[in-house]
Amino acid sequence: MRTKIKVSELPDLQVLKVCLELWTWVVDHPDYEKGGWPGWTKYDYCENYCPCCEKSGLILHTSYKIALRPRCEVCLLKDKFKVGKCTGRQEFFYCENYSGSPWEHFRLAYTRRTKKKWAQKMVDITNEAIKELKGD
Repeated sequence: MRTKIKVSELPDLQVLKVCLELWTWVVDHPDYEKGGWPGWTKYDYCENYCPCCEKSGLILHTSYKIALRPRCEVCLLKDKFKVGKCTGRQEFFYCENYSGSPWEHFRLAYTRRTKKKWAQKMVDITNEAIKELKGD
């Protein structure tokens, strides 16, 4: 049995490339959610089915389970989402400028056309983040 790749252990550039792979697939398959991406057979489970959430995660140990909570302030795409001030809850849904982000639009989209539009926006911002990280 082949061991799956742990996204949280990959370098930032590789995480963004996995994210790009995922969203490119979603653009081409708007009838599916991110969880349907065939790439998940290669990579270990990612929180929120998002490589960037997984990479930015904070492991929380509670009395009944170990959980990962994404930390928006270190997300590789945070500048692209224009996520604002943290409310202290350290969760994406509670960020001041979360409303209106491309990911939120994708999540709420009902039609194939709209899903494809917002998935393409995610591809575009991921490409921007890759270029910036490379220094292009």
